[in-house]
Amino acid sequence: MYKIASLALILVLVSNAVSENKPNTLSASERLNNKKVWVFLLAGQSNMAGRGRITSTSNSDLPDNVYSLDLNLNVISAKHPVHWDHYVAGYSMAISFSEQISKQCNGCSVLLVPAASSGTSINDWQPGGSMLSLVKERLKIAAQYGEIKGILWHQGESDARTDRTISLKKYPDSLKKTIAALRALAGDESVPFIAGTLPEYLSENKKYRFYQDVNSSIAMAIASTKNAHLVDLSDMVAKKDGLHFSSESLDVMAKRYSQFFTHNNDVKNE
Repeated sequence: MYKIASLALILVLVSNAVSENKPNTLSASERLNNKKVWVFLLAGQSNMAGRGRITSTSNSDLPDNVYSLDLNLNVISAKHPVHWDHYVAGYSMAISFSEQISKQCNGCSVLLVPAASSGTSINDWQPGGSMLSLVKERLKIAAQYGEIKGILWHQGESDARTDRTISLKKYPDSLKKTIAALRALAGDESVPFIAGTLPEYLSENKKYRFYQDVNSSIAMAIASTKNAHLVDLSDMVAKKDGLHFSSESLDVMAKRYSQFFTHNNDVKNE
């Protein structure tokens, strides 16, 4: 009898040890269930999508409470590249932004909705256009997991080109229509909208000589829109291509966007 009892105890101990050492087999979407989840939409063009260099350490020690939608619109643990809009998609501001937000929001998880797309003009983001159809599909999925807390926007390089297809006089109204349409899809007409300026280094490229006009147009639209904020990105540093933000600048961008968000929203008490 003593031997049988001892054997039973050994089996229990072994079983517990095996259970404790089992890897977490829950999917990312299952891990989000029953958690406070803040959803952020990433929209605009390539500098929001991210073209920074991904190094051997870019995906090391990433926060375990930041998620994103993948190419098949499944929820995954976020990693670089967050976007898949182009074969050169790279390091972006998204994860760094989320990490800083999650430290402030009293234990929330963050779900990123990548929707920025390379080369898109403000015309591509007008109501009824293909980009908003894409956003609608992705936000519908993301809204199942949490509350849409903000729209992060960076766009304008395409409209600063000498071969642009839109009159810059129309840009402020066009951007305001885009903001209203994105907020409607988010189900909140006053959800925070954070935009960034175009960088000063575009002055070195004659192809983008209207960048200051675009910046003025963005500022006009933001100034006349409730709960919309403009982040100064004039000092960003370019990659060798002279167009896209460096990885280091993308981290600065993330910090500034997160500071604008936390400063203008009572994050810790939500």
